[in-house]
Amino acid sequence: MSRARNTKPKNKQKRKEQKMSSLPKVTNTYWRWQNYTWAAFQLPTGVKVMSARKMALLVDQPKQKVREFITSNQLETMTVEVPNGISTQVYPLKVGAVYLHELLSGGYIPKNLPLSPYEWAEIASALTNPEQGNSVTLNPCYFTGEYRVLIAESYQIELEGNIKLEVLVDSTGEYRIAHHEGLKCIKSTPDWLIQNSQRKAKTFSTLDLSKDNVECRVQTQGGVKSVYALTLQEWLSIWVHFANNKNQEATKVLKAFALKNIQARIASNGSQN
Repeated sequence: MSRARNTKPKNKQKRKEQKMSSLPKVTNTYWRWQNYTWAAFQLPTGVKVMSARKMALLVDQPKQKVREFITSNQLETMTVEVPNGISTQVYPLKVGAVYLHELLSGGYIPKNLPLSPYEWAEIASALTNPEQGNSVTLNPCYFTGEYRVLIAESYQIELEGNIKLEVLVDSTGEYRIAHHEGLKCIKSTPDWLIQNSQRKAKTFSTLDLSKDNVECRVQTQGGVKSVYALTLQEWLSIWVHFANNKNQEATKVLKAFALKNIQARIASNGSQN
């Protein structure tokens, strides 16, 4: 007599897959207030939400405290599938507003950004009405990696042909260039990185771009500036791609760096911002 096979593990896995498939799938996005930007997720409906980790970065509190506050106050929570396929609890931006109001009323001022209590109150108000902020969503077909924040210094250099370019040097010494800067210098726009396109995702994979979303925070005279950037090596690959597609500005940029590398340019004519 043959024994019946144990199907419980398979059934358990199947139930797990069915549960995951029923979860809303979110994409990476950003929520902006004036010159400051925070990572977020976007639901298929367009509503922006944050995980405990992302909200902790916003309010300058440990993520465990964020979770405890949300649980104890029975604030809105939902479970979604994030771009890397993991199920995660997220919270509407207005939850961040409630927590921020609580901190401010208790006399705590977040120290992660040089803002006044009045400005933090404005952020809380904007979180209550997220349409007051702006968001930029990178191509969700490709940029599904981690979200990282780096401190960087900014240098302005000038290439041959009167091409100006802002270069960032992060705390590890890596050279980076913001999305808008790297595309503006070849007379293109950030839409190339933003458009929801499987075809573009294949191009990004061929160019070996990182799937991570990297935010660089730069101290300026007017405060902290937040930009999203790729490494110099990634930009060289992108510029070669554009040059191969007959973009003359990309060819000029590549020739300029062939004549004199970025280290020498920063040393000779780079002015720190």
